[in-house]
Amino acid sequence: MTYRVIKYGLLTGLTFLTFYQNFPFGDYCSGLVEALSFVFLGGLFLLSFVIFLTIDLIKTFKKKRKFDFLPLVILTVFLVGNSLLLENEKDKFWTDKELVGNVEVGDLRAAQIVLYSNQTFSVRTSYVDWSCTYSGRYSIQENILQLERDDLEEETNNVFTSKYEILKSDSLLIPLKSGIEKIKIKKLGLCCRQRPRWW
Repeated sequence: MTYRVIKYGLLTGLTFLTFYQNFPFGDYCSGLVEALSFVFLGGLFLLSFVIFLTIDLIKTFKKKRKFDFLPLVILTVFLVGNSLLLENEKDKFWTDKELVGNVEVGDLRAAQIVLYSNQTFSVRTSYVDWSCTYSGRYSIQENILQLERDDLEEETNNVFTSKYEILKSDSLLIPLKSGIEKIKIKKLGLCCRQRPRWW
């Protein structure tokens, strides 16, 4: 019984740890340390799986015990879950994208804003080896987009601000504060092939 508890507990725990590391909720930053951490946890999972599989195969052939398929199920969940999370690049896959916009600023590799259909947003600033994402809720009144966070300028080093004018004719978000770059609207998600409700 203790062996089964250790086996299921370790494999399940490592699976959830990797999910937690890759799941896109709240504010988070990622870089080399996070990548190495994922490689370590994933390697530990695979090593543990191989050890438990070997022990189970020995028990099955030598002691004629029934083979335990549950670790294979956990392995499948681990591989499929992490593949989906990594493929979506930490986007909120459970809701549709209303708008995606990019900003070109200085030494940033990328700066992006995404508005989601559940009235949340995320802004991401990416350097060569480091990226940070900040999330919150948004509202739109007439042609003004309000990102409901007071610390965006501080957190993003003045790449993003909290209030923009929607200029649909030029596909731009114009900041209402000087010194902040305009956001170029690049694309709309599958949910928005028709005009969004605020256009």
